[in-house]
Amino acid sequence: MKSEIGVGSKFYFSIPLEITDEIKEQKTQVNIDKLKGHVLIVEDNKVNQLFLEVILDKIGLTMDIANDGKEAVELFKTTKYDLVLMDENMPIMNGIEATKKIIEIEKQNKLIHTPIIAVTANGIKGDKQRFMEIAMDEYIVKPIDIKKLNEVLNKYL
Repeated sequence: MKSEIGVGSKFYFSIPLEITDEIKEQKTQVNIDKLKGHVLIVEDNKVNQLFLEVILDKIGLTMDIANDGKEAVELFKTTKYDLVLMDENMPIMNGIEATKKIIEIEKQNKLIHTPIIAVTANGIKGDKQRFMEIAMDEYIVKPIDIKKLNEVLNKYL
């Protein structure tokens, strides 16, 4: 322990732990497949944007970022995307409303459907069903598991 009046205190401790096979397995690096495609990241959180940007860049994908659903819809009107990663809970326009508008644009313009992947912090029972009912194609829970993201990207790209 270190303590200084008017500044604060610091406490240090150590816990002896044994590294199990389970921990070793979790620490192994996930192999990420190289893919091609242009992705729209719809996410209002800057940290999540950066995380996805780094991962997608490593995979070999190009991307645009929208800070909310309204920006996403505007970008979708002018740019061809191979996949959309859509956050659910955002200001201005949420992911569900943005998805409905994107699907409407596809129908009006007779476009091939762009896969839309729900990315949500709400891992509540019934959410996947709710997202699929509005024509989202897949569902990923935050914090994003890189292995799961890789599986989804390989499925649609």
